[in-house]
Amino acid sequence: LFWADLAAGTIKRLQLKDYSEWSLADPQWSPAGDFVVATGRKLGEPPHGLRHCWNRPSNLLKFDISPDGQAQNIQLLTNGADKIDFCVRSPRIHPDGSGVIYLAAEATEQNVHMTTQRVRCHYLETGVKETVVDTVPQNSIGDLNVDFPGVYTFSNLPSSPFVGQSMMVFETMWGFRNVPVIVPLQGPSKPRLLLNGEAWRGKSVTLLDIFNDSLLCTRSGPATPPEVCLVIDFLSQKGEPTVLSPAARRFDDKIEVCGPIDLTLDDDDHPRLLSDFTKAEERSGRFQALALLPKGAKEGSPLLCFPHGGPHAAHSMAFSTGVTALVLSGFAVVLVNYRGSIGLGQESLLSLPGHVGDNDVRECVAATRWALSLSSTADERRVGVIGGSHGGFLGAHLTGQYPNIFSAAVLRNPVVNIASMSGGTDIADWCFCESGLGSKVRYTDESIATMFRKSPLAHAEKVRAPTLLQIGDSDRRVPPQQGMEWLRALRRNGVEVRVMWYKGAEHGLVDAVSGDDSWAQAIAWLTVHLKG
Repeated sequence: LFWADLAAGTIKRLQLKDYSEWSLADPQWSPAGDFVVATGRKLGEPPHGLRHCWNRPSNLLKFDISPDGQAQNIQLLTNGADKIDFCVRSPRIHPDGSGVIYLAAEATEQNVHMTTQRVRCHYLETGVKETVVDTVPQNSIGDLNVDFPGVYTFSNLPSSPFVGQSMMVFETMWGFRNVPVIVPLQGPSKPRLLLNGEAWRGKSVTLLDIFNDSLLCTRSGPATPPEVCLVIDFLSQKGEPTVLSPAARRFDDKIEVCGPIDLTLDDDDHPRLLSDFTKAEERSGRFQALALLPKGAKEGSPLLCFPHGGPHAAHSMAFSTGVTALVLSGFAVVLVNYRGSIGLGQESLLSLPGHVGDNDVRECVAATRWALSLSSTADERRVGVIGGSHGGFLGAHLTGQYPNIFSAAVLRNPVVNIASMSGGTDIADWCFCESGLGSKVRYTDESIATMFRKSPLAHAEKVRAPTLLQIGDSDRRVPPQQGMEWLRALRRNGVEVRVMWYKGAEHGLVDAVSGDDSWAQAIAWLTVHLKG
């Protein structure tokens, strides 16, 4: 951390005695400016990747700053050894300076990188900690349009989340939507949807700022590009949004949105709609799908299955330029939030480790069959898959385990061999966790064999689908060698395969060059192999 004295025009590096091996982040001045709260994490050897990994032990620290830039009176407010406060982040100091609100992810036996979080409060005077928003029992999550599933947020809390002295606002994944919620600070309480009128139906919302009774946000939907909106008097639920951004081209006339729908697997792994929410055993098997269909499609139109990465992440109702381009190019697309996704409940999330390459694969197949049933124009002989990271892992599995269904694939930085990935990735613990081997990295004959058995490479000899590989050569999460293993395996089988190698691109392929080109190349590849 650095400390800037604006009056003197100086910047100094903040020195924390006895904490020189710690990485500090997200510092927050108290309202009176007399102390700072920040998150602190002791660096490990070797260091693990931090991006999208909310399972790294961390602490909240409180300290004063001396005139010469030294941190003093350092206090640990939380302990990373504590199960509930295992990984803490995003501290926000109450307006009266009495306490610190923060997000906390507990330690799980599987050591998943993203788990259900809690909103917690540390009272500075007494040292007492309270839970403001707790996890939710799976059997109490019935209708996801109504029932709160828990806190799932990749973003930080708003810079000023407080509404008066007694309430706070933050955003979270709730089923297929990213939405703002409001909750009393005297918990534990279940948050309620903050923007719940017709203007917000079928939309995902990202908070930008809150001031008194006014809220600034963006909203978008599968066929609606993002709009910047101002909502005044949002607490009354009567405030209508004022759109501040220029009118964007809408695609309601081109895209039919079906879902999201709750599905479960029947005894033959076919999709079954979950309309009866009274049976707890059915809720535990729930996953979700959202289909985007091109309006006016001709007979024999192709369908793409698009599973997300993570795996503990989620698709949302938010607008996606790439997905929209696919639909406008004549492809129906089904987005799958399989069990293990965030926004569906903690037990659902924790059901996936140890079952990757099985449960998630079967649910993607079921969602694909559901999407095929929606349209009389969809052709079951023209089905492909597109996905990146764990979505690429699933795409490779689908073409290997179900070669009679999936006829073409686009795989972006895919995981294809968990065993070999574990030696080169910045998150080796992920490989052991998702293979069901627990939280410790231990190499044995059995652990390596287990990781391989759960990998797409174990099914590579059955793949017949022409495959486009899109690889970022600076990817430290899924090393480029993973794609090269799949390339060699498919070439040995005589399968048509092409590699797009993006120099300097990282895991997400979101930079200016690879981002646009990868989608254009994907559409071209799928057009040739599914529409040609």
